[in-house]
Amino acid sequence: METGAPARIKAGLTAVVPRYARTRHHLCATLDTVLVKARYWLCRAGAALNEGQVKLLDRLLDGFEGKFTRSQWAAITQCSPDTALHDITQSLELEGTEEIF
Repeated sequence: METGAPARIKAGLTAVVPRYARTRHHLCATLDTVLVKARYWLCRAGAALNEGQVKLLDRLLDGFEGKFTRSQWAAITQCSPDTALHDITQSLELEGTEEIF
């Protein structure tokens, strides 16, 4: 059985390594999400989108799961239900958007 400094070092590493692995995994997942979002917006740099559409797509790229109704979206963006429907419909028609919907 090890005693003294080698035992303390081994015990310290045994405690630190799993935390490092979890932190690294979380960091990689976050970085992947950021890179996907950046690539998406780089490919659509010239797209004519209004503020509501950008907000909608950002929410979806951030991992929103579920469905947006036009009344929910109207409340979030503080616009009329007709404008919300237009934003959602036009966003669905963007090339490459099917990856996030």
